[in-house]
Amino acid sequence: MKVLVMYYSVYGTTKQYAEWIAEELNGDIFDIKDVKSEIFTDYDVIISGSGVYGGDIKGISLFLKNQESLKDKKLVIFTCGIADPDKAENVDNVNKTIAQIVPEDMYRRIKVFCLRGGVSLKKLSFLHKTGMRVLWLILKIFGVERFGEHGKDFAEIYGKDVDFVEKKNIEPILEFCRMKKALH
Repeated sequence: MKVLVMYYSVYGTTKQYAEWIAEELNGDIFDIKDVKSEIFTDYDVIISGSGVYGGDIKGISLFLKNQESLKDKKLVIFTCGIADPDKAENVDNVNKTIAQIVPEDMYRRIKVFCLRGGVSLKKLSFLHKTGMRVLWLILKIFGVERFGEHGKDFAEIYGKDVDFVEKKNIEPILEFCRMKKALH
């Protein structure tokens, strides 16, 4: 089994998960911006990791552009964010986002995993700090409950440095990739 792990990481948590996955699966690892479509033919398993940024998940566009060459590959997407993946609503939201981006036949062939990342206030860009402040104000005005589990998770960590990155979080991804059969 030949594995490609590609990632998009702004603050390093997704990259850390990608490095662990590549190490455990003896795979090759690339930053998404360095991946060329031709490379996919060399791999049996394609893993793409990213945060969710404004409804976009980096790497999916590469899947979309290469649907034909990926049809016999095992496809994995993992997202990294502050939302707790142990809460079904958070995972459902990520799956809905992906389902809106990719065609149904491709979506059925992608296995999605949600991993919890972290926030370092010192590392946040001005834009992200501003976005978090705006979201915090919206939550205060309209009430955290209105925004479900993701809103509660955000309110819990707002203004704090948090790090939920643990190597054990990648175990389900490793198990899935080591399975002999494809997803569907």
